[in-house]
Amino acid sequence: AGECLFLQGEAVDALYVVDAGLLRLVQHTPEGDEVVVTTLGEGEIVAGVALLDKRTYPVSAIAQTDCRILAWSRARIVELATRYPVLRANVLGTIANRMQESLSRIRELSTETVAQRVARALVRLARSRGRAVAEGTLIDQPLGRQELADLSGPSLFTASRLLAAWSRDGILAVGGRG
Repeated sequence: AGECLFLQGEAVDALYVVDAGLLRLVQHTPEGDEVVVTTLGEGEIVAGVALLDKRTYPVSAIAQTDCRILAWSRARIVELATRYPVLRANVLGTIANRMQESLSRIRELSTETVAQRVARALVRLARSRGRAVAEGTLIDQPLGRQELADLSGPSLFTASRLLAAWSRDGILAVGGRG
């Protein structure tokens, strides 16, 4: 946890798959701020751009929890993708899906209220990381208020205020790290 797999702007040297744990992808602004792009978990591909020519990593990858990461060098993954075209198609499909998600987030930031954006971030997390429990869906991953704010765009204060209000209204239960 806390270790960096690669940094934004470095030359792409491998394709990775998260075998266990959670990996946070972030972009750094010129001012040094960190913007959380997404969190990836078990079985998810990281750095699919390894299949594209001479790229740099568009994000930094930081272990959010203890992780086990599988890696294939860029040369090896290109060789495998040439031999197995379905591999290339699947990786490019992952890249396309992430681009579509990014475009949706840009639209959300431009057109939706803060409450809508925070709710959407929670729904996305519930779909990707949630599990059914008696009370509803548990997002069972370390999720701080700052990370939720980073995923949806408001300030930490605003995100905290919304979560507190939704908790008071019985819409959302916030406790521990879930």
